[in-house]
Amino acid sequence: MGCLKFLKVNYKLLIIILAPLIFCPLPAILPGKHFICAYCILIIATYWVFEVVHISITALLPLFLFTMFGISSATSLYSAFMTDSTFNIFGALVLTAAVQKWDLHKRIALGFLTPFPPQHRWLMLGLMIITGFLSMWFSNTAVTAMITPIAIAILLEIRQQKTITYRVHRNNDNDNKDPDQDHSLMEIIEISEPCPDKQSETQDKKPDDAQTDSKLELSDIKEFTTQEKACLLSICYAANIGGTATLIGTPTNLILVGVVEKLYDTDSHPISFTSWMLYATPTAVICIVLAWFWLQAIYIRCQCKISPDEKANLARVKRMLKVQYKALGPMKFSEVAVLCHFVALVLLWMFRDPKIFPGWSYLVLPENYKYIRDGTVAMLIIFSLFVCPSEKPNFNSNKSMPALLDWTYMVHHVNWGLVLLLGGGYVLATGVKESCLSEWLAIQFMGLKSIPPLLVMLIIITTVAFVTEVTSNTSTANIMLPILAQMAEGIGVNPLYLMVPATMACSYAFMMPIATPPNAVVFAYGSLRMMDMVKAGIIMNVVCIATVMLTTPTLGNAVFGLGEAATFGNLSDAKSSECVF
Repeated sequence: MGCLKFLKVNYKLLIIILAPLIFCPLPAILPGKHFICAYCILIIATYWVFEVVHISITALLPLFLFTMFGISSATSLYSAFMTDSTFNIFGALVLTAAVQKWDLHKRIALGFLTPFPPQHRWLMLGLMIITGFLSMWFSNTAVTAMITPIAIAILLEIRQQKTITYRVHRNNDNDNKDPDQDHSLMEIIEISEPCPDKQSETQDKKPDDAQTDSKLELSDIKEFTTQEKACLLSICYAANIGGTATLIGTPTNLILVGVVEKLYDTDSHPISFTSWMLYATPTAVICIVLAWFWLQAIYIRCQCKISPDEKANLARVKRMLKVQYKALGPMKFSEVAVLCHFVALVLLWMFRDPKIFPGWSYLVLPENYKYIRDGTVAMLIIFSLFVCPSEKPNFNSNKSMPALLDWTYMVHHVNWGLVLLLGGGYVLATGVKESCLSEWLAIQFMGLKSIPPLLVMLIIITTVAFVTEVTSNTSTANIMLPILAQMAEGIGVNPLYLMVPATMACSYAFMMPIATPPNAVVFAYGSLRMMDMVKAGIIMNVVCIATVMLTTPTLGNAVFGLGEAATFGNLSDAKSSECVF
């Protein structure tokens, strides 16, 4: 019993020890560098799935394993670890920290939500729009963490106003209302917990009346709870979907860019900040709209008429939102400065190299415009955040002005784990290529040529979406994308034909809290049960998969040329002369 108890408590240690032993027959029976690389990837994937240590720490393992097993040199792996995409996401994370420091997110969220009617269905739409929009530019995890407390505060205010109205009506019906009673907006009244006046009223009523009131209370409680669940789920849905709309919204998008560049030794691929938005933003908008309708269908009943009391409650909540927004005061100099940095960064990213016309990088360096990358711009903005003052300059004052960001705040508010995850994914892609595993996989997948490419795409994105439910989406992308590049060559299609929709599907995981960080953030507040997420999430998975299946062969083909052969080369050109099987 003691041994079983030890294993139950220390199962992660058991997995760390057993995984290399279970997979060791692979390189022993099938010699070759490519099988040794596959052995290393299986170990890393197992550690990622079971999270034996933090997934960001597991991402460092390829640097050790690929070097010690002779797959690649340490110098080559180190250079792969830090790429343009790594600095790109780092710049976005630092800008997110600046937004949080000066509460710019609160001003944006409250200012956007105030015009919406404070009914649950319209509040949900407002939350989804603002969450989806912010997730396009900042870490969707950070956006979820910023928006959820604001949403909960509004939901509690709506519940409180409904509860006050309910109790007033109960008191009026029994002629024992205190005319001097003050129902403050800050008063917390829980309808689910009986109070003395309710008990006395119930005792004075007939049994049938008491039973009717009991049913009324339970019905109201259920209505509040389901509507609040819909609003909370809408936040994580919009964060997951909105993050796919731009390259920096979620790490999986940048993993795609990094894997393509590492596997094909080129940056001449058709994926740019602008081209990705042309494909992914319309796809995300469709998914968010469908998610709004779906959450209404299962959680919010149809309310064609609003009672006078309900209108009064909504008016009070709307006034509360306006009061909170006015309490922020006029925009401070620091908020304006951070907003200017954000706008500048987005514009510089979008027009650096739009692919459809020469960007500003071509005007700066006509002959060497490819020297300038998105990471270059991100580093300029980071430096500026540490230099730009947070107060309006006063040249008559001798007081030093603090910058918008300082080192201590940045260290504590930047998600460094994402940087490690990205780097680990790029190292995996480098190992797959240099070990010739990519060439071997391409040969094996040639047998799939008889299957229609559209069916292959459906199988791939469905598999990725449901695998991501039990693993980290960044881990799934790191493992799957190099393999899909080989599969595409094996069946004779453009690699992006499979890699782009699979990347989108990595964020379409709505059933489990562990699937994506936004899911975990919302679930951590304790208002949702596992079955709530599963019930609503499984249909959302299907809806988003169907949307990607529609937009990829149409819009994706128009933007990336997916129906044509890849113009950025193929894997066999790079390694065929060195690979022997």
